[in-house]
Amino acid sequence: MVFSLLSKVPLCSATVTGELTGTPGDGDVGRHLLVVTVTDGTAPVSKAFTIDVSNVNDAPEWRLPPDDLELEHGTPLLMAVQAVDADGDDVQYYIASEPAAEGLTVGVLSGDVAWYKPRPGTYLVTVTASDGEEDVDTVFDLVIKRAKVEDEGMGNAPLYAAIAALLVVVVLLLLWTVMGGAVAAEMLEWFKREYGFEEKQKATDKGGEDWDHLMDLARTSPPGSRGTMFLPHMSGASCPVVDSASMGAFVGLRGFVKPNVFRQAGGV
Repeated sequence: MVFSLLSKVPLCSATVTGELTGTPGDGDVGRHLLVVTVTDGTAPVSKAFTIDVSNVNDAPEWRLPPDDLELEHGTPLLMAVQAVDADGDDVQYYIASEPAAEGLTVGVLSGDVAWYKPRPGTYLVTVTASDGEEDVDTVFDLVIKRAKVEDEGMGNAPLYAAIAALLVVVVLLLLWTVMGGAVAAEMLEWFKREYGFEEKQKATDKGGEDWDHLMDLARTSPPGSRGTMFLPHMSGASCPVVDSASMGAFVGLRGFVKPNVFRQAGGV
């Protein structure tokens, strides 16, 4: 006897012994009508029957897998990966890395990989594509190189700024001190010229310098000049606040204030 198979699809074939063999593929999913004929050389006999081929889930396949990547520190990571599913199922993406890369993400549906603030280091990154039943992984190396030496130096910018600010303060203090010293010398000279008549006469009569007699008189006043203060703005204020309208003055005067107090308050 001879067997034969009539079918519109190449699903399977019949052997001379009557066995049906074949492996259905994705394109064979569905119902198929098969007709088997057997003959002994005289009168053929046929039998029709159907075969239902059920779908078996296929795992997604990578169409656009990620490649190994190397970036400079500070350069954002932006790339796309893609997997397709032969069954037409939606593919979802997941990402993980070793060591953990904080901020590294992948779009669950889009497959867009992003890391906007990558940290220097070497990472083994695993991207997973899933159709809900089966997962398929792809792995790539990600290297974030450290910044160049000149770039690393920018990390000291706050320190440099603080040092610069401190230098400015020091320069201002020095300028204030120098200018204050010049003003003090000028005021002492003014006080001696305008109010040092007695001391000048003592220097003439007893010898020595009028400055010496002024200093001796100032020493007789207690520390603090009994609360009397002298504002040396005889030519306006210059440091730290410039004010040409500011005027000099003796303040804190009381009835017991004597000339020696004026001399001490004035810096003599």
